[in-house]
Amino acid sequence: MASLAKNGFNIVLVSRTRSKLEELSREIQSQFVGTKTAIYSIDFSRATVADYEALGTLIRHLDVAVLVNNVGASHEMPESFVEMSESNIEHIVNMNVIVTQRVTKLVAPKLVGRKRGLILNLGSFTGQWGTPLMATYAGSKAFLIGWTQALGEEMRRANVDVQLLNTYFVVSNMSKIRRASLMIPLPEDYVKAALSRIGRSTGALGRPFTLTPYPSHAWLDWVTSRVLPSALLLRYSYGTLEN
Repeated sequence: MASLAKNGFNIVLVSRTRSKLEELSREIQSQFVGTKTAIYSIDFSRATVADYEALGTLIRHLDVAVLVNNVGASHEMPESFVEMSESNIEHIVNMNVIVTQRVTKLVAPKLVGRKRGLILNLGSFTGQWGTPLMATYAGSKAFLIGWTQALGEEMRRANVDVQLLNTYFVVSNMSKIRRASLMIPLPEDYVKAALSRIGRSTGALGRPFTLTPYPSHAWLDWVTSRVLPSALLLRYSYGTLEN
């Protein structure tokens, strides 16, 4: 969000914990004087029709230019599909598929109306090659690939860009990784790479509306999609997560 504010965008912050939203709002306004922020606290895992309607009301009169779909959920631990609880399956599918579509449905008509804009969907290598013992998460991210491509072709006619950010690991609470490395960037470094490559097919040649923006991720994308057999990747992933 700071990168967008730095480039002159006002920011609408939407997440679960209001106190964290308020803190981030203050930080943005302090660092980028003149930037306006609005916050909306919503627990997407339990969101009601009224919650989505309230979000729609908040943005109704705003000139929204960019939507970043970064809400998601994964498995707490690797587990086989047959051992997953129904509630966990529903939670992952809701967070990664339903929520993304419902929020996009609120914003997309505004972008079409203004004849320009950008929708960024946060994807995962897991959706690209599949990950045994994380089958529901992998399936939900595979859905995002197909959905983004179809939506991208529809929105292209209104001069609206839609991009799937194909992502390997990034330092974050979800990845449970705390230290950056050559293959695992800090969030701010990943965002900088992503925003500098919007509209280009870096690391994802031949895959429409898909971008693998971080350099080492782009290299891994090329190797796994062009060189290594899919069956080998599946067996490797299973063996790694099983242990």
